[in-house]
Parts: sequence; structure tokens; C-alpha cells
Amino acid sequence: MRRLSPIWLALLALLPGCYDHLYVPPAELPRLSGYDIHNETQYHVGGRHPYNAIATDRPYRVVSTDGKPIDFNSQTELYLHTRDGQRVGGHYLAVDVDATTFRAQTVAGPLMVPLTDVTAVETWKYSPNKSLGVLLGVVGGIAVASGAIVLGVALTHTDGTTTVR
Repeated sequence: MRRLSPIWLALLALLPGCYDHLYVPPAELPRLSGYDIHNETQYHVGGRHPYNAIATDRPYRVVSTDGKPIDFNSQTELYLHTRDGQRVGGHYLAVDVDATTFRAQTVAGPLMVPLTDVTAVETWKYSPNKSLGVLLGVVGGIAVASGAIVLGVALTHTDGTTTVR
């Protein structure tokens, strides 16, 4: 089996830095009620920087504790933390929330949690600025390390001594 080079391992370790880890107040959960994956449409957005997008039948948007809007769709991973220490959720197929209960169908199966048992809600949102920062940091680090190696080789004589001016 082929092993990954240390450079690839370092890049893979930095990937989680490309997402914002966000918490959502449990009071925001009713905004997701009525979501159904069968009402989604995927489409391609062309132009200079093409990408695939998802449209839902209506906005299913919650706001994180630090004020960031989060649009909910089948790509969103959402986890509920419960009073008894469980972390449940994932990717959702359908959501229904009434005054007392969060009911959902996840990819892994059905989920039913009393709203009074939800202590926290967490999700992740892609952050292009963090991705750019990670990329520039990696490229800059490689450039600095390469420069140090070249400088070290240039200052070392064949007899092993080093000249510093």
C-alpha cells in the first residue's frame, strides 16, 4: 500500500480549518420545520467561478449564537446535544418541529428529541476566507522552509564549516 507523503498529511490536517464551527440557540430549531429533501433543487451556477448550488422550497435559515446566518439544506450537518450527554443528528432528509418536539428523518434513521432536552445545537459552515488563509499559510511555510534550506546549503563549505557575514 502506498503511503501519503508528509506534505499531504500536513495539508489534510489543515482541512478542518476551512470551516467555521458554529453553535445555534435551540430556540432557532422551529425555523427548520417543514424541511424535506424532496423539495430541493440542485443547479449549476456558471460564470468565472462555477459551482453547484442547492435551492429549497423556502428559506430554512437559522442564526448562530455569534450572529452568522446558516442556510439549511441536505448538505448541512446539524447535531443536537441533549441533557443526558448524547450528540445526535447528521444530514437530514426531513424535519418537523412543534412546540415540544424535534422530529426528523436523518440519513441514519428517525430522530425524536423533546425540545426541553436540547442543550446545544452545532453545525459547520464553509469559510472561503479560512481556506484562502490556510492555502497562503502552507505556500508561505513551504517557501520559507525552502529558502532556509537553500541558504543553509549556500553558506556551508565542502569541508563542513559555515560562513556567516
